[in-house]
Amino acid sequence: MGGVPMKGSRGKYNDLGENESLFLFFKRHTSHKKYGTYKTAYNHLKNFCEKKGIEITSISDPEANEFCWYLKEEICSPDPSDLKEKTAEQYVKNLSWMFGWIVENTDYLDWQPFDDVSKKGIFEYDQRKSKKRDIPLDDLRQHIRNITSPNLLVLITIMLKAGLRIGEVVDLTYRDINLEHPVAEYMPESREEIRSLPDSLYVDSSRENSKEKSYREVPIDRELKSVLSWYIKMSPPTEESPHPLIIDLNSCNGNYTGIGTVRLWEYFSEWSKNEGLWINPQNSKNIHPHWCRHWFTTVLRANISDDDVLIGNTKDYVKGLRGDNGGDVIDTYSHEWESLRGETDLSWREVYEDAMPLLFVKPDDTEVDKKEDWKNLKDKVPDFAIPN
Repeated sequence: MGGVPMKGSRGKYNDLGENESLFLFFKRHTSHKKYGTYKTAYNHLKNFCEKKGIEITSISDPEANEFCWYLKEEICSPDPSDLKEKTAEQYVKNLSWMFGWIVENTDYLDWQPFDDVSKKGIFEYDQRKSKKRDIPLDDLRQHIRNITSPNLLVLITIMLKAGLRIGEVVDLTYRDINLEHPVAEYMPESREEIRSLPDSLYVDSSRENSKEKSYREVPIDRELKSVLSWYIKMSPPTEESPHPLIIDLNSCNGNYTGIGTVRLWEYFSEWSKNEGLWINPQNSKNIHPHWCRHWFTTVLRANISDDDVLIGNTKDYVKGLRGDNGGDVIDTYSHEWESLRGETDLSWREVYEDAMPLLFVKPDDTEVDKKEDWKNLKDKVPDFAIPN
């Protein structure tokens, strides 16, 4: 398989044993001391491939990008420390080195999908003594008003308003949304978990891009409701079932399909760079998709009083909305909240709605005229899709 080596050169290894993994083959022929991190990285890659139904040897650039997001969502904590994201990034670097060695020293692979992916800035961790950027609310509102992509608008609004991870947004379907709005007439019946909770969305952690064990319902406030109903009303139908929430509106052949994590990340990055919110790939002050989850957490914790939370405290309540794991996370949507609620106590939804700031208001605190504010979107979607 390796051919006849040139005189004075070492022939390529071609002794991959039957049922031997590429990692074990790599370990058998190299002298690295820290095989533990290489093995862990390889095991994460193996789990990713099993979930996707592909072979490790068939990974190309798109799958390598998706794997980075898989690491961010699967092994990094929802509010990651620099150590955990650095670890995830190191796994990708280890895989890059391992695949590079296999390409150079064998004929089993002839490409290296992880060579470029780690340079794209997907891993956005804080330096140890730095903090994430705080954007004044009016500045954030202006940045949002500058959005010209319908897909990006609904993505950012959901992540800011509901604290979802980008993968969880990708996995949303019409059935995961219960809207008390006329547009619901054109949507399938919402899933049972939220059928009795109008203006709510459901995160199903069994989905491909969602973090495991984060099943939860999240309230939809009036601004998110407006954006969702507008987007759903203007979106063309798709043959996918169940109908994905975010679809590729730029399809040229009329075959509309859902948009993946990598594409939405690219939309977000382009907007962030255009708005001056991106410095360089490793700068802790960059605004990237996970920053929206940080904003969601910070805002709610700052605006909710422990006195308004009937079970646990403010931190527990927010962790429940975020879908964080751990024994101290409360189920804020259970009957226990209502059983403890007195006449003057707020419902779990009211606690959220009172704490969540409005995004679509002008600096003088007057409501934005949605039709006027979104008129530039008519250049991005067919005329028939724009609601009256």
